[in-house]
Amino acid sequence: TTRRNTLVPVSRPFSLLPRTTLSPPRRRSAPEILLGATKYSTAVDMWSVGCIFAELLLKEPLFQAKGEIELLSMIFKLLGPPTPHSWPEYTTLPLA
Repeated sequence: TTRRNTLVPVSRPFSLLPRTTLSPPRRRSAPEILLGATKYSTAVDMWSVGCIFAELLLKEPLFQAKGEIELLSMIFKLLGPPTPHSWPEYTTLPLA
């Protein structure tokens, strides 16, 4: 049997990919996922990697929220609220 290539073509390295059930734990979810994005780029994965590195340094979860709204609040408190300059696509997210 032949296997089909399931990788993203090199000409489209940052294309938007559909969200899967293999998403990270909520405490490591990127803000765009929490705000209802159904497609994402590698930036979402890099967010999770950053959270993991912070947890390794802190020896505890970076965000210890009980729910998604509290998690978003903690993220925006740490990084500041989104602005048109820092995150132009923010207003297009379903739950923004």
